[in-house]
Amino acid sequence: MGKANLCLGDFVYVSDEQTCEVHAAAIVWPKVQARLGTIIPSNNMKLCFKEESGVKIRIQKLKDKFVKPAYVNVQVLRSSKSAHITPSEEQHLCKYLQRVFTGKYLVDKQVHKTIFAGRRIQVNFNFAESSLEQKLGNLTLLDEKRIYKIGPETTFTIMDKSNGNNSEIGCIDENFFSSILIDKVRSELIDYLTHWEQVPLSPPKGFILYGQSGVGKTEILRIICNRLHHQFKSVWIHNVEEFKKTVQNNSSSPSIIVIDNFENFCTKDTDKTFLRDFIEVIDKSPSSHFFICATNRIDLIDERLRSNGRLEVEIEVPIPGREERRKVLGHLSSVLPLDNVNLDDLAARLHGFVPSDIMSLMKKAMAYAYKTSCLIDNNNGSVCE
Repeated sequence: MGKANLCLGDFVYVSDEQTCEVHAAAIVWPKVQARLGTIIPSNNMKLCFKEESGVKIRIQKLKDKFVKPAYVNVQVLRSSKSAHITPSEEQHLCKYLQRVFTGKYLVDKQVHKTIFAGRRIQVNFNFAESSLEQKLGNLTLLDEKRIYKIGPETTFTIMDKSNGNNSEIGCIDENFFSSILIDKVRSELIDYLTHWEQVPLSPPKGFILYGQSGVGKTEILRIICNRLHHQFKSVWIHNVEEFKKTVQNNSSSPSIIVIDNFENFCTKDTDKTFLRDFIEVIDKSPSSHFFICATNRIDLIDERLRSNGRLEVEIEVPIPGREERRKVLGHLSSVLPLDNVNLDDLAARLHGFVPSDIMSLMKKAMAYAYKTSCLIDNNNGSVCE
């Protein structure tokens, strides 16, 4: 501690000695070893590095260069049943994290392990810039690592499950399907958000993503929110009352307001009073709010919402073609023990399959292969484990 010019209670940031990349901010906390002048990283600190051992770290005293964030997006990483956070518990978790971290320092993507309601959970902190210009034309994607000081005014928000969890079956990542199939649509939408200043017109209030069920619309929304988390607070809407409260409570914060299954909100048959109120909320929302909606039935959405100045930009998420299906199958063949299969022929035979169909097919194939192997082993007098 003496060599680093540190005392108990000092705030420090920890970086990789080789790459100088900042991984975490921390406080020098008293331990038995402190009497000997030794600094030992805690288990939480080790979580912030890709490798828990064998990595040389640099510890430096934190100076006055830090940012006071307006809000923090919290992603619960542990998705086991014992660590599952219910919607009713999210508010309590936010208050708990705010109480624990007020007055402390964190960095973007810092990982923390804690015990909440008698369960072990692991969370990841995602920060959004509070000093942004509230104009879509001034957006930039920030890559630099910043130190954030949590204050009593900082708001914690639990990221939606579809924002963070990767659903995996064995070694198959479902998110792979959407990321490889709809990259063009995703890039088009993000470029539109980040380069709007080149068009000398007022930006629309938002977008509508439409396409057949299972093509990856929800995944696109998740990717967009993750890519722009520095600029926007992401809010996922699931019902009408939640929509009204969200717009009112986040009036001063740059926000992406996401509405999935939009056909359940504002169709041509929706109550006229509610539809009028819904349109009024969108029209009066501040320029810092941006709406992104997804629907399977764009033909059912009321034309007034699709008019100029509202959700006028419509992007179709197409059904993957033969080449895209071949790429997906190529990925699967690299992570699964498959026999000699002609992937080009299989891709041609899967005409019309969307990502969710392909995943469902693979699940059934895996289950059938497992069942068949068990029957073979049992016939040979061995036990299938």
